[in-house]
Amino acid sequence: MAWLRWVLVGGLALTVACGDDGGDTDTADVDMAAPDMGTDAFTEETDAFTEEADAFTEEADAFVADEDGGSTAGALDTFETDVATAKCAALFRCCDADSRTEFFGQYECFGGLTCPYEDQQEMIPPADMAACVTLMEALDEVTFGAWLTEARAGRVGFDPVAHQACLDDLSTAACGDELTAALYDATCFARTAGTVFSDAQPIQHASFERTAGVGDDCVTFFEEPYGSCDPEVAFCCVGGAGSCTTGGEGGQSGTCVAASDVGESCTQFPDQLCEAGLECQEPSAIGETSTCAAPTTPPALDEGDACLSESFESLGECMGSYCDSDTRQCEPTLANGETCSADPECTSGNCAVTSGGGPFVTRECADPTFCIGS
Repeated sequence: MAWLRWVLVGGLALTVACGDDGGDTDTADVDMAAPDMGTDAFTEETDAFTEEADAFTEEADAFVADEDGGSTAGALDTFETDVATAKCAALFRCCDADSRTEFFGQYECFGGLTCPYEDQQEMIPPADMAACVTLMEALDEVTFGAWLTEARAGRVGFDPVAHQACLDDLSTAACGDELTAALYDATCFARTAGTVFSDAQPIQHASFERTAGVGDDCVTFFEEPYGSCDPEVAFCCVGGAGSCTTGGEGGQSGTCVAASDVGESCTQFPDQLCEAGLECQEPSAIGETSTCAAPTTPPALDEGDACLSESFESLGECMGSYCDSDTRQCEPTLANGETCSADPECTSGNCAVTSGGGPFVTRECADPTFCIGS
């Protein structure tokens, strides 16, 4: 809109300044006084026009931003419903009742164990799309509650373009492996539980932008160690330096403590985390401290190679085979119908539950059936 303002205001100025194009100007015939509106009135009207044009420009820019990626406020306002609807639409597009039961199994509680999803147990699994959306909103309130509170308060940033990309992944993913990857993608909307402390910690829910630095106030997030701190710099410490706890059910107030860089110490209980992307390596000798290090690519192992040391440390990655904890060697993958304990053991890549429930189940290798479509 700047060009429009220049043309109009410039044109008005030119009209006031110009005389007769032909030769000398007869000053007696030219009234050099201000126009009837008065100089002050003209200036005020010009300023008012400029302000109006600027306001129009801002409105147009806001419209373009909304067209390009959606407004931050709008996406945050409808986050729970949008995410729940996208997940459930994908589940009912590609997944049969057994697959949906398997998906919601990650939220089931077992007697005697602490469970953050206790209030939702009677709704699992959902019978239809509407029930699924209601249930998923309630489950995601546990997973994303603190994230959304901090984002809506402006203490954590939010990227609506990245958020929309995650929604698009769920709606466009092909049934089978592609949809499975989208449903369990923790950089988008999946719950991440049971991450091994020594492993490189992933950056979860990447559409939220955390910038809090060392010494800043922070809040813990559900099953996520860095909380509202920038995970490449710090982690959210509850209890004070030297006695930190992290993650848990989220929503606890703490202080951002510097995360450890390569070569610096890392511990659990109390927690001293590595920067995101680094792993906490076990010490080479008793009495030494674990230190942070960049992850390395494990050596490729062939069938028959040793894959575990006598102390059960990994020696590499079995290629076209699996690492058997009994023989500590790379063994041939198992055919359908053979008893298994994990997917990598099977040629099909699917170690299916055949009987039992909860943590007490029997499994055997079978063709994949999870969300493969009709």
